[in-house]
Amino acid sequence: MTVNVVAVITAKEGQQDAVLAAMKEAAPHYHADPGCLLFALHRSGRSKIVVVESYADKEALQRHAESDVFKALGAKTKDLVEGPSEITLCTPEPCGDEKKGAL
Repeated sequence: MTVNVVAVITAKEGQQDAVLAAMKEAAPHYHADPGCLLFALHRSGRSKIVVVESYADKEALQRHAESDVFKALGAKTKDLVEGPSEITLCTPEPCGDEKKGAL
């Protein structure tokens, strides 16, 4: 079953661009995993980064979270962010239009 993730990261003042740059470097590695259906970055204001992710199943999400790339990204950005990210795991609840009503 598909697993969706919404992660909200708060960058320290003036560090949003640096955090996004590090995440953009990691994105091709995530996108190359066949279990990664979506890994998309969004800005919110001057400090928030919202990551919308979708994985084929729990195993794909676990592979992502345990990857060397994920661990390296955490190490690279740990001093650039304010505390832990706010992570929400979601299961799809399709509605309305087939393409617009679910990730």
